[in-house]
Amino acid sequence: MLNSLFVRSSISLLFLIPFCAVHAKDTDLPGVSNFLMDRDREVALARSAAPDRISKDATVMVLGEEGYETLIEGTNSFVCIVMRSWGNPTHDHAYLYDPNLIVPECLDENAVKTILPMQLYRAKLGVKQTPPADIQAAVMEGFRSGRFDRTETVSFSYMLSAGMTFGDGHQGPPHIMIYLPDNYQNDTVGGFPYSERFIIVEGGPDQPFIAANIYLLDKAIEPVF
Repeated sequence: MLNSLFVRSSISLLFLIPFCAVHAKDTDLPGVSNFLMDRDREVALARSAAPDRISKDATVMVLGEEGYETLIEGTNSFVCIVMRSWGNPTHDHAYLYDPNLIVPECLDENAVKTILPMQLYRAKLGVKQTPPADIQAAVMEGFRSGRFDRTETVSFSYMLSAGMTFGDGHQGPPHIMIYLPDNYQNDTVGGFPYSERFIIVEGGPDQPFIAANIYLLDKAIEPVF
């Protein structure tokens, strides 16, 4: 069962693809109101991505009508945020507009500088119901133009929340995401494609970096709200 889950999740980059997501057509995309949630709940979910010693002092961003905005200014270098489905690679359009996909994440300083700006931009396009192909083209142009910095060093984010859910309501396994430059290979970090604890996944053309998921199946953090 677990092996099947991880094999099927390998097509996702920043978080696992749900099994039964909404197959939205470009002409019938859900609006931002479908993705908004109570802010106290969103803050609790965002903070539940990391251990309290990290998240209690982290900056917290929440989703608004125009995209993400900073609600709480932190005192450490982490940013906690609840990613929505726009964070998925756009090479699989079926999963890009699923309001039920909720992924709390706390990114470290390097990921805040490189991964987060691209994700915030994707969300800004997503709340405007931008077609998936246009999101992909815009993000790829952002990398070409230098709007987004390519990942040159290893960075990571905590994704340990028990509140992480896929489109079918299935709880996602808690894990730590490691972001690697796109010239890294699977064997560079001693990984192997599919296991219950460690998996390397490659991004699509609009996400030119590698992500390694280290799964901690018994370490989920319950959000308090």
